[in-house]
Amino acid sequence: MNLYVRFIPMVCIMGIIFYLSHQPGDFVQFHQFPGIDKLAHVMAYGCLAAAFLYSLQPFTHSNNRSVIAIIVILFCISWGMSDEFHQSFMNQDSFFVCLSFQYYDNSVKSFYST
Repeated sequence: MNLYVRFIPMVCIMGIIFYLSHQPGDFVQFHQFPGIDKLAHVMAYGCLAAAFLYSLQPFTHSNNRSVIAIIVILFCISWGMSDEFHQSFMNQDSFFVCLSFQYYDNSVKSFYST
């Protein structure tokens, strides 16, 4: 039971990311300085990576930390790809165009967050 409780923060952050990606573009008003949206993405996916690491902490040992890091990175990339797929329905953009631009961003963000 205690192991499942550790996954609650991760699921909450995933829900927040999904909810915010479902909103129109003018839902969140940022100040007008360049790159603020990228900073928000770094913070969101960094929190997701940290929450996933927290949930995997009972399974982490000194000999498998690199494997856990790769799992976290792949998980964040796959969540970012599924979020881009979801956004393609919201913005009427092509999924493959969105994915090609955001794939690199999400992978770099999750890598630097771990």
